[in-house]
Amino acid sequence: MTNFFSWWDFLDHLTRDAPQVLAVQLSRCVHQSWLVDVLQPQLLHMCEQVVLVSTSVLCAAVRLVQSSSLLDQLVHFLLRTDTLTPLLLQHCDHISDQVSPHQTS
Repeated sequence: MTNFFSWWDFLDHLTRDAPQVLAVQLSRCVHQSWLVDVLQPQLLHMCEQVVLVSTSVLCAAVRLVQSSSLLDQLVHFLLRTDTLTPLLLQHCDHISDQVSPHQTS
């Protein structure tokens, strides 16, 4: 996980500081190569553990991102993937704090 989030932080900085054309192109590559090709099948997996880990990683990536081009691609992935959006909404009410941070009374 440390290596992944180090890569994510590097990518976030790179796309924030790069010329817009490059940042957008790089973010589109992340959308296809990571979000669609890798993460989406994991989020649709039948094994709950795979789904929870993948959802937790996605939640953490969303919380950490500062690059507007990467954020645009994350939003596009979350809100415009028809098969995924209802599933992610179901996971929002999961007991795990890593997936759905519940308020304690």
